[in-house]
Amino acid sequence: LSITSAQGTSSKGETSDPKAKSLLDRVKKMYDGYQSLETNITLTLKLAEQRKEEVQKGKAYQEKDKYRLDMGKNWMMSDGKILWAKVDEKTIHMSNAVTSSNGCEVKSPKDLMEIYEKNGFTYTIMGEAAEGWSKKATMIVFKPNKKNCDYTQIRVAIDQKSNHVVSITAFGRDQSRYKCEMSQPIVNKKYATDFF
Repeated sequence: LSITSAQGTSSKGETSDPKAKSLLDRVKKMYDGYQSLETNITLTLKLAEQRKEEVQKGKAYQEKDKYRLDMGKNWMMSDGKILWAKVDEKTIHMSNAVTSSNGCEVKSPKDLMEIYEKNGFTYTIMGEAAEGWSKKATMIVFKPNKKNCDYTQIRVAIDQKSNHVVSITAFGRDQSRYKCEMSQPIVNKKYATDFF
């Protein structure tokens, strides 16, 4: 996974937390050093119009700009240029691998890891907590600087011992909530050229 760094400033003149930036820079350096990454994921969706949460389990793979997300019958794959997604048995979508136009869209694993670079967010450390497999994770909260962002807040939990990302939770403006929990990753594994 790729992470890039910059310190965000909101339209209200608020700046991001230097301690949070320092931690994110360390995480970036570590992830950029990996040739590939593989992790089990649990995606918990709570859509505004639904009363119950939906839980999906799967596996994510990334090799530089290429990634693959397998979620049972559904999947998403990109070779870094084109994005393919199968949402049900009959539907396969193919489109350009998109980049964010307003600095706050999250449409790929790389986007999730690069949100702190974009000036669309101001971020700060909000504390520590046990999260997923991590006994002690640093919680960083990102708030969008623009009102047209799809999210009101994104929270990232980073394990203090390994600096691996444990979970990412996004809160939608429509009251939806998306949480992606990741296992400890397997790194630098080699994949066949046609895997992505």
